[in-house]
Amino acid sequence: MLIKKIQDYGVMDWYFLLLLLFALFVNFPIPFTRYISYVLAIFWAFNYSKFEWKGLKSPILLSTVSLYLILAVGLLYSDEIFKGAYKLDKGSGLIFLPVVFFTMPRLSKERIDAILLFFVVGTVLAVLYCLGMSWYQLYTDGINSFYNGYYDQIVYVEWDKFGTQMPMFIVSNHVYMGLYIVFAMGCCMYLFFGLKDKRYRYLLLLAFPLLVYFLFLIKATMAFLALCSSSLLMIFLSEIDKKAKIMLFLGGIIVLAAGLSINKGMVRKVSELFNLSAYEVANSHPDNHLASRVGIYQCAFVAVKDNLPFGTGTGDAQTALNACYKERAYKAWLERGLNTHNQYLHYMLMFGFIGLLLFSFALFYPILRSVEQKHFLYLFFLLVFAQCSLTENLLTVNKGVMLFGFFNGLFGSTVSSNKSS
Repeated sequence: MLIKKIQDYGVMDWYFLLLLLFALFVNFPIPFTRYISYVLAIFWAFNYSKFEWKGLKSPILLSTVSLYLILAVGLLYSDEIFKGAYKLDKGSGLIFLPVVFFTMPRLSKERIDAILLFFVVGTVLAVLYCLGMSWYQLYTDGINSFYNGYYDQIVYVEWDKFGTQMPMFIVSNHVYMGLYIVFAMGCCMYLFFGLKDKRYRYLLLLAFPLLVYFLFLIKATMAFLALCSSSLLMIFLSEIDKKAKIMLFLGGIIVLAAGLSINKGMVRKVSELFNLSAYEVANSHPDNHLASRVGIYQCAFVAVKDNLPFGTGTGDAQTALNACYKERAYKAWLERGLNTHNQYLHYMLMFGFIGLLLFSFALFYPILRSVEQKHFLYLFFLLVFAQCSLTENLLTVNKGVMLFGFFNGLFGSTVSSNKSS
């Protein structure tokens, strides 16, 4: 049982409790998870006698840790040392969280399910907080404004862009919030069919439509597309009968149609994918998200080519991009200091082909292992993360690092222990 007398708590109970708190607050501003991480680190260090050292040999752990270690190596040949050190600090979750999971004794399925449930609850609370604060600001500050807690100022926006700004109330944005929501939706489906307690299943039934609604509201296009493609693959790979697969597929189509019918903003963003003229010249369609990416990717490839074979190093990637923006007169890109908006390109820019190979291996090796062991929730998580990495540098921000480090460590340690047993 989760709740028991304090004096009855053992080492694994306290470890489990810390993981529950982390899963609950990982959606919220970084200080929450940072403080929990400090406590977890101290707890982990004082319980080294329980370590399972063979877990350190796992290829999944080594591939994840390599993403951090190469940041440290890249710092050695960076000109911007302080920028590189800042990236090193933000990426610490890539080494600490997986090492904790792979060295501590494995958790039971019941406890892993509880962690997933707390993550769903935390996501729902984050959604409700964003909705509540947004509507409060609408009524107190005017229909076209709301308070941006990150910048401590009132922001004025058009109504059709209002939804994308909501995640700023928890110091996030629509891309990362969309990633969290999509994974929480996957957890809802997994737990709904896996939990026996009907009370939790009722909770999940209430949470799922709320998450779907907010995903459309914030217009997280890539997360939405990743949800669609990954869900189709999950239906195809699942062992349920054909009738159930057809029902799930039709249910997904209905949800998709209903969501698009009530959200013109999402329809507009998806339709941009098929506006071929937007791809021709970077500055031709400044309001088109994809057109704005044309300039970014043009300069990213130029910078990659100019810095082969070992890349710019950890701290100089943005400097190389800015030089290209300036040369091509991409003023808006230069003023905003836009990064590569592609995690694969970002690692390639910093470390050359070695960086690209390491990042790709850290994603696709666990994908193969999850398919092999039919761990479909792990597979869903990795597929969504891999696809969202095509349009965002997920591992340059704490939100992405914490999510990947925590759940890749949680699932990866389970998959590795299953193989060894």
